[in-house]
Amino acid sequence: MKIHILTINFNQSEYTKKCIESINESTFKNFTIYLLDNGSKDPFTQPSPETSNLKFYHSEENLGFAEGNNLLLRKALPKTKPEDLILFLNNDTEIDPNLLQTLSTQTNDVIATRMMKLDNPQEIDNLGLTMRKSGLAVNRKSPDKKLFGPSGGCAAYTARALNTIQEKTGHIYDKDYFCYAEDADLAWRAQNLGLKPIYLDNAICYHKIGAASGGEFSKFTMYHTLRNTLYNIVKDAKASTLIKHSPWIIGFQIALFFRYLPTKRFTTLLKVHKDFLKALPKLLNKRRR
Repeated sequence: MKIHILTINFNQSEYTKKCIESINESTFKNFTIYLLDNGSKDPFTQPSPETSNLKFYHSEENLGFAEGNNLLLRKALPKTKPEDLILFLNNDTEIDPNLLQTLSTQTNDVIATRMMKLDNPQEIDNLGLTMRKSGLAVNRKSPDKKLFGPSGGCAAYTARALNTIQEKTGHIYDKDYFCYAEDADLAWRAQNLGLKPIYLDNAICYHKIGAASGGEFSKFTMYHTLRNTLYNIVKDAKASTLIKHSPWIIGFQIALFFRYLPTKRFTTLLKVHKDFLKALPKLLNKRRR
């Protein structure tokens, strides 16, 4: 088995260098890194000397997390065997030396890892994702919470699983999301196809939270998270789930309205719903697929 590691740099060269350094210190050596510089103002340059286990790509524009990873997938997937792992890894992470070795022993198609905070390694960032009845995917903070899927910051899928998702649903990551909640969308479509996730407690990485977005819940993060959550509900929720959880789904949207009404972020919330309604016909077509 080989592990193909996909990571994206956007104006964070120092973080990216440290991420690559941590990967190269892994006890497991059968890996290739696929690195995209994603329209950075201060572009990341390919390390010198070049190494055979690093494939470097550059985009003139920022494609976002979703389409940036799709670009790397188009490079990586044709070179995989079905049992090989694709590891989606944030560039603002540093991995434990044994993470890849731990992943290499697994046969499950969808794997969530333990992500700790880089600035406070004893504090949990997430143990994958859990899903609220409102349709909002949030960081799973305890093993007692039901696992919905892996967080996109450190998520492992077999090539077999990703090829199946591509074939059955038309895409792996949805480029219309740009970033945020696209990992929940991927996990949801995987579940709808019968691909159940597992969690590995001893597969550990460390995450610098909010490094790319300007804070843990900036306006940018708020817009994409809330809009894409609505995208997920329309695209992925089964009819029975929509009926059963409609009080929580509707109640959550009403609660957001009153929460942000007296704040400057209310205009961001209005834009969320405006853009969601504009995208609704396209989302319904994806749902039918």
